Amino acid sequence: MSILLPVFASSQIGGSTWRYSAAALADLVERVPGQPNVSFAQFSGFVSVSNDTVRRDIFYWFVESQRSPSSDPLILWTNGGPGCSGLIGKFTEMGPFRTINNGTSLDLTSYAWNREANVLFVEQPLFTGYSISDDPADAVTTDELNAARLTTFIDRWLDKFPGWRSSEFYLS
Repeated sequence: MSILLPVFASSQIGGSTWRYSAAALADLVERVPGQPNVSFAQFSGFVSVSNDTVRRDIFYWFVESQRSPSSDPLILWTNGGPGCSGLIGKFTEMGPFRTINNGTSLDLTSYAWNREANVLFVEQPLFTGYSISDDPADAVTTDELNAARLTTFIDRWLDKFPGWRSSEFYLS
């Protein structure tokens, strides 16, 4: 049996030097097609919320603060569901970009929440947006189950991004 220990890298990503786990660095988004140059880092991927052999992965997209990622608060944004992707918030409400040119390009928005905070966009519950499960029964859910899975997601996301464990934390 092998045990995987977290590996941390001190990296210059975006506008700050920060400690990232190897798992976080694997989710680094270097550039989105049509995106203007930016000074903040973005990460996107999945976090498992399964406690058994069934695949249950919640999708996230994390954008660092444009101001001071290491000292600015962390905001978790979820549009909820069922059926309302957290990426709707990212691309139409408070995210750093707006689509332009019939969706072929992105433009920075002056009202982005990541101007002053680190924002974690989450697609939950399972089967919302890119969040997935191998068990079709997971499509029927309850608030209690969703809350438990979101709590697991937050804890495991912070394992991936331990630098934000001591940040002010807000749910939105």
